[in-house]
Amino acid sequence: MLLRRLVVIAATLLVARSGSAQGRAFGLEDLTRLVAVRAPALSPDGRQLVYSTGRSDFEENRTISQVWLVDVASRASREILAEQPGARSVTWISNERLAFVARADSGNVAQVYSWDVPGGRARQLTRSPTGIRAFAVSPDGATVAYSADDQPAVKTGTERFNDAFEVKNDDFLTMAAPQPVHLWLQGTDGAAPRRLTSGGWSLATSLSTSGIQWMPDGLALVVQVFDSPHSGDTDKSRVARIAVRDGAPTFLTAAGVRATGPEISPDGRWIAFGSPRDGVPANLRDLHLIAATGGAPRNVSRTLDRPVSPTWLAD
Repeated sequence: MLLRRLVVIAATLLVARSGSAQGRAFGLEDLTRLVAVRAPALSPDGRQLVYSTGRSDFEENRTISQVWLVDVASRASREILAEQPGARSVTWISNERLAFVARADSGNVAQVYSWDVPGGRARQLTRSPTGIRAFAVSPDGATVAYSADDQPAVKTGTERFNDAFEVKNDDFLTMAAPQPVHLWLQGTDGAAPRRLTSGGWSLATSLSTSGIQWMPDGLALVVQVFDSPHSGDTDKSRVARIAVRDGAPTFLTAAGVRATGPEISPDGRWIAFGSPRDGVPANLRDLHLIAATGGAPRNVSRTLDRPVSPTWLAD
């Protein structure tokens, strides 16, 4: 209900602003007055809400992002993470801790941080040399799963100056061999990270990056796996379940056809994903359902004449 109210309030403000300028066409300068509301997330106990806003700064050619914390009962809000410019992907670890992505002071690459709500203190959790692509917090809040590019092999001697590489299924602007992107696990208590997956396949190409979802029991992750990190293989991806115990992948969809955006049902029994109609990349995106344990997928939007994106209801 609170999320619905936020949307209604935002829409009302926009209508009010446009109405106050009757007789004047919407202009470029009006874009600076628009505020986008993004990614609202309720705390586990439902008492607090965190969300982000963004507005355009034409003078500096950038987007100004802010993160807000709302007390649901009183509706009082306050800005948080002001000392972490560019903070994004804010989510809850527990009722008193948040996780978010920001650029680290050292290395200038994206890392995952935690933030203590009562004390207002931020702590860097991940220290990936290549930065993180995506992350997700486990259901019990004890572990962060994140994806990161592999580091290229270290060259020695005169090979340090040899930047030649074999061009494969890449775009013409590729300047170095793309590295596979794989999963790591990081304890929210600061324990050392553990690499979970490896191999020639990848969780990202230069054109697309897989999200990460935890199964409700915390025993597996669900991701989109590309055949390789090469951009030309973006249309070749599968939905996979990755065991947290040993990183073993179980591929749930067939090879050769792009399967995107897997979403796990609240009870963990089903996975919804998108795939181009009839396997043709240029076709609209159909919605499919498959059992989390595997089996034949079922197209549930074949009769619709438009692409669809899934959102599971609580029940």
